[in-house]
Amino acid sequence: MVAGIDVGKAPLDVSVAAGPVRCFANSAPGITALLRWLQRAGVTVVVCEPTGGYERQVVHRLQATPLPVVVAHPNKVRVFARACGEEAKTDRLDAQVLSRFGTVFALAGTQAPSPERALLQDVLRRRQQLVTQRVQELNRLDTGLSPSVRRSITRHLRWLDKEIERLDQDYKAALQRSPDLQARALLYRSLCGVGELTAFLPELGQLPGKSVTALVNGAQSRAVAIIRHVWPVERRRATSHRSSKVN
Repeated sequence: MVAGIDVGKAPLDVSVAAGPVRCFANSAPGITALLRWLQRAGVTVVVCEPTGGYERQVVHRLQATPLPVVVAHPNKVRVFARACGEEAKTDRLDAQVLSRFGTVFALAGTQAPSPERALLQDVLRRRQQLVTQRVQELNRLDTGLSPSVRRSITRHLRWLDKEIERLDQDYKAALQRSPDLQARALLYRSLCGVGELTAFLPELGQLPGKSVTALVNGAQSRAVAIIRHVWPVERRRATSHRSSKVN
């Protein structure tokens, strides 16, 4: 049976097999109660949608159990709901729609990232935010502001530079704890034009192009465009190479 969870800031609305909806608190005690209830209900798969980070706690807790959890793409779920005649959008209806969506489809959707990858994505996302702020502050320096405001901007820029550098170190440290992502980084850095930071992008095949471009520039951006397609190609070549040697 499939459980659909509509995640809010405070509540978790849950429907099993598109049945009646139960509500749990989106908190540590509430999630503990939810996990016990899912086990008693005989649930085999849980489906939810990304909700700006509010889903992370329940997803991470589910990942620590044998119960598979899938984070479905919101657009696909909404199209499915319309096809089923569910034009209204309420938390309780959404939970039932998610349950039906998981029952109808083979759930070839987006598997929830592991805690290690989620950490990398969090650091990368925060770095993006600071880089954007830095560009904005640099642009303000060219607008003829008073000396006191310019000094304020300069101080902020120094702080941003330090924070970006700290995030780079945090990102590298987190990456080194994942053998799989380290292997990808080594492959990426073997390509011309790929620097140390570019190599530490574990989700190049999954991140939107704008997310990658915000992190790197110039020649590195062109290299990234190549890398996003290289990893699966290289894996196929490696498999083919091994097969030919066996034969």
